Amino acid sequence: MASWKKVIVSGSKAVLAEVTASAGFSGDGSGLTGITATSVNIDGLSALGGTGIHQTDDHFMFSDAGTEKKITFSNLQDAVFADVSGDATIAAGGALTIAATSVENGMLAGSIANAKLANDGITIAGADTSLGGTITQAAILAGSGVISGSATVSHDDTTGFVANEHIDHSGVTITAGDGLTGGGTIAATRTLAVGAGTGIDVAADAISVDVSDFMTNGANNRIVTATGTDAMNSEANLTFDGTNMVVTGNVTASAGFTGSFVGDGSGLTGVTAAVDIDSLDAITSPHQTEDHFIMSDDGTEKKISFTSLEDAIFANVSGDAAVAAGGALTIAANSVEGTMLNTNSADTSTIELSSDTLSVLKVPNALTAGTGLSSGGTFDGAAARTLNVDLSGESTVSIGAGTSEVTVNDNLTVTGDLTVNGAQTIISTTNLSVEDKFITLASGSTAGSDGGIIVQSAAAGTGASFVWDTGVDRWALGKEGSVDDSATAVDATLGNFNYVVGVSGSTLDPTIGVNPTFGTNAASRAGQMHVNTTSGDIYIYS
Repeated sequence: MASWKKVIVSGSKAVLAEVTASAGFSGDGSGLTGITATSVNIDGLSALGGTGIHQTDDHFMFSDAGTEKKITFSNLQDAVFADVSGDATIAAGGALTIAATSVENGMLAGSIANAKLANDGITIAGADTSLGGTITQAAILAGSGVISGSATVSHDDTTGFVANEHIDHSGVTITAGDGLTGGGTIAATRTLAVGAGTGIDVAADAISVDVSDFMTNGANNRIVTATGTDAMNSEANLTFDGTNMVVTGNVTASAGFTGSFVGDGSGLTGVTAAVDIDSLDAITSPHQTEDHFIMSDDGTEKKISFTSLEDAIFANVSGDAAVAAGGALTIAANSVEGTMLNTNSADTSTIELSSDTLSVLKVPNALTAGTGLSSGGTFDGAAARTLNVDLSGESTVSIGAGTSEVTVNDNLTVTGDLTVNGAQTIISTTNLSVEDKFITLASGSTAGSDGGIIVQSAAAGTGASFVWDTGVDRWALGKEGSVDDSATAVDATLGNFNYVVGVSGSTLDPTIGVNPTFGTNAASRAGQMHVNTTSGDIYIYS
């Protein structure tokens, strides 16, 4: 795999993939890494002797999830002790503890199980009782003086007894009150329930009012009216959805109505056509489409917008001019006569007005030089006048048409910037002298672009080249004929190109796998170099 490879030079440390030495190795090997366990010959080692294994000074080789480490005998021993469980546990260091009540009779040796206990009696209330023979419950209880031999207890004789707390519960009754059902004696569990009724629904966790119990014709949005003390009626012809009230039938109001109505008012009676216009607010600028007039369309009242009314008026305009819908006025051809013109509409010294004729008396008597021109003078139609080109005072001048050619036969000095927008620039000089320190190629590119310099050494426009290939992010040298001056791209991975080696330097070694300065992949990075400026070590990417 391509990566940074260290070059062995005098005084540097070697970094090699594999080393084979026929005569072996010498020196301090403490810095060696990558040694596998298979390289250790346990059978060839000397046996442990003397005082045995030391708790902390001696070590075993140990693989910690794939990483080789060392472990002391003490740590290894305690790890084994930590796995002991059951009737006994072993703490770190070796202290073993038998768990409470864990030793059963079967675990005892025969001599211990059959041994006679030294104590042969038990003391109860200060009196010693022999353990010989059989100890029964009756014998223990009879000796107490409180509990009889029959093992019965009279709670009336116990300390703290309260007589009123012990009654015959079979005579106690729970009675359901108003609105409740259930009850009975407390000899068993009793339940009190809320009684349901007309319009009242009782569930396991809620009490609700059921309006439908009060009426037989309920429906959404209907208005309810009372039909009696305990009855209601849902009116089918009177509904309200929270916004609109709908009445099916006639509405009669003795004192009149206020507010506004929505819907068809064709059924309204008693409404007059009289409108008090003088009491309305005045409007000065009617909107073309949003403002309306009331209009009787052959007896039917309708609305008409200001635009429609205006266009209807315009349509009736005729004669010397016409007005189209929207207000555009057009004067008819040949309709303007001399008498229609005002005397201030023309220079009467040059134009003569009559009833139907316009006559030109004379042309202007001055010829004025325009932009970039000088001279001029009076012009009466008889003498010739000369106009001279003078661009000294102009800031922007265009010379030639789009397809013409302008030739400068003498030296041309440009004191400002020279901008060439053509597709090709040809400079035929023996030597080119450029004062600028940097030259920008492909300056018209907005994205990554190839480019370079060609030294013509073969056919016209071809030769050896020094190019930048943006596809591999690398400079390259091309042989003769590798690229010509008509090319727009270059492929530096071809055989007729060689990459240019770049050398980077820092106080650190290059990191394996990290991209060097140039190149987009392992193939295009080949040959790049790096120098550790502190150690002097040299690396090549290959």
